[in-house]
Amino acid sequence: MKYYLLVFTGIYIVSTFLIGLLTAALSSGSSSIVSTLILSGFFTAWHFVNREKRLPSDDERIQLIWGSIACTFIVFAVFFLLMNIETGTTKVFIDIAKQVPMWIWLIAIAFITLIEFAVFYFSYGWFARKCLDGLNKKHLK
Repeated sequence: MKYYLLVFTGIYIVSTFLIGLLTAALSSGSSSIVSTLILSGFFTAWHFVNREKRLPSDDERIQLIWGSIACTFIVFAVFFLLMNIETGTTKVFIDIAKQVPMWIWLIAIAFITLIEFAVFYFSYGWFARKCLDGLNKKHLK
């Protein structure tokens, strides 16, 4: 699964960067986090099915889901750290973080994890099945 998590992480980093640039160029205030999750999850599922010629097993799917979630948190932490080092705003973020009660942080993290779990469950389940169906139809012709 390491290979597919590396694929996921690479696609996630590139898509986050590109969609971030696009959002900035369009001066759009909306966040595109879910679109990067869908793009990365769908691409990884498609790549898995095309390379392995099968669906991920239940154990593999769970590993992919939780591994992808872990990768998004790690990438976010690295991006956040680099941004704070570059802009010198670390103290400001720490002061803001101290003002927010811990239970709100926990609810926010749980909500984000739930959204990511749903997207990746959909990606490595339904979308992977669609990819396999397409692959099978392509080979029948």
